Amino acid sequence: LSIEEAHSIFVNNNDINVISKFLPKKILTEIHKSYDNFDVEKAAEVAKNISMQIAAMNPIALNEDGVSQEIIKKEIEIAKDQLRQEGKPEEMLENIAKGKMKKFFKENTLLNQQYIKDSKQSITDYINSEHKGLDVKDFARVSLG
Repeated sequence: LSIEEAHSIFVNNNDINVISKFLPKKILTEIHKSYDNFDVEKAAEVAKNISMQIAAMNPIALNEDGVSQEIIKKEIEIAKDQLRQEGKPEEMLENIAKGKMKKFFKENTLLNQQYIKDSKQSITDYINSEHKGLDVKDFARVSLG
């Protein structure tokens, strides 16, 4: 099985946009540099790797702030229901559910996910180790078909 892969890179002032195609998925990753001494090729490579992460792991948001309150409430209720079924005391449910939400954010928000090429670091750690001064501003993931 071969995966077609293509990348288009657009640089505009302090922003770099990388459009990556991993058929049948298309990913737009937008990163921002915060200083002038800037290696565009290195930053583009980081953006491509982040795009692969997005294609493989399907994060729902950039970070915790991007997760809607509706999803958070739903996940807390799911966690509480599971805990009730396990026989946990009602007074402990809220604290345990909060702990489960930390795990949910780590698994489902891009900047907190483990980096697929090196599970010892998060995406944030990967970005900082490769190119300080880069921030992921946004991403979009589209599946075709």
